[in-house]
Amino acid sequence: MISFEMSRTETKISGIREKTTQGVAAAGLAAGLLASSCCLVPLLLVSAGIGGAWMSRLTALSPYQPLFLGVAAATLGWGFWRSYRRDCASGELCANPGRVRIARLFLWLGATAALAASSIDILGLLIL
Repeated sequence: MISFEMSRTETKISGIREKTTQGVAAAGLAAGLLASSCCLVPLLLVSAGIGGAWMSRLTALSPYQPLFLGVAAATLGWGFWRSYRRDCASGELCANPGRVRIARLFLWLGATAALAASSIDILGLLIL
């Protein structure tokens, strides 16, 4: 008789894949926020009324913005690929719609932050 239940090994592998997708989504969000830390984050903090002399330290990250954008592009690309791919085995992340929505939300927030970070210099010239 053929059993259709998942073995322990298959369950562990699907758990690792699920955590990898969530980890990549969180890394993409973090990289997008790091990419925008030199320019966009201080502007948002001042707009929210949070300020101080410590904010000038955030501009020290400006030389690393291309590196952060590259890491953001790589992690977001990998996260989107893992989140939107069609092949789905039972027990994986794509089988749980709630977790998929959260991972995709993190990915889209990270992509928005990375896009804003890459276009802030161009928009700044147009505004000023």
